[in-house]
Amino acid sequence: MPLTAYEKPDAKSIQSFFDSIPSRYDALNSFLSLSLDKTWRRQLVRMAFEGGETHLLDIGVGTGKSLEAFLKYRSIPMAIGCDFSQGMLTVARSKNKQLHLIAADMHVLPFENESFDVVSSSFVLRSVQDMTLFLKEVKRILKKDGKMVFIDLTRPENPFFWHLLYKPYLQFYIPCVGRWISKSPKAYQFLSESIQHFVEPNQFAEILKTVGFQDVKLKSLTGGAATIFKAKKPMS
Repeated sequence: MPLTAYEKPDAKSIQSFFDSIPSRYDALNSFLSLSLDKTWRRQLVRMAFEGGETHLLDIGVGTGKSLEAFLKYRSIPMAIGCDFSQGMLTVARSKNKQLHLIAADMHVLPFENESFDVVSSSFVLRSVQDMTLFLKEVKRILKKDGKMVFIDLTRPENPFFWHLLYKPYLQFYIPCVGRWISKSPKAYQFLSESIQHFVEPNQFAEILKTVGFQDVKLKSLTGGAATIFKAKKPMS
């Protein structure tokens, strides 16, 4: 269950959070997730492909780990990553100069209508300022019958796991370790609070349907600590 009322930071603040931690982001995320983020990404990639996909966009590409996972799994003629954090993009380019990366605001995507077969994002939804606008943009740039596949951190379904283990982990462990290793306490405080207050997976599925997506599917990972959302743009 989400906690008390939460005021999400504005877009400029969130951008500054990510700009402050790019060099430590991958190592710290793997440490905090007990390396489960690698397994979760593999699940995301497998759910994304059904055959014949040629154009993929990864929104909030960060340091490029998810985009690299897609390209490792299957050759894609056109695979683009976009992010609003120049710090993250700089690290991504230094790691893999072959990646096609651009700076862009996820709420106003600089692509023509019906450009992509797949639009993905990894751990980005909690940073979205206007969810309806964002999802309409995703739907706009998807080809007819194209797929969106998102993964994000959610809250475990088991009350015992949530109250005795995961909630203390979010409230104390993540902020403390993030402050100690990254030297950016606000960034990991945001991570902690945004997980605690993100909508329930079933509620997000309803938002997708309201925006006009169909065939909405949810895949719970590690007892609900992460969830993959998959949906399609209608043919007409």
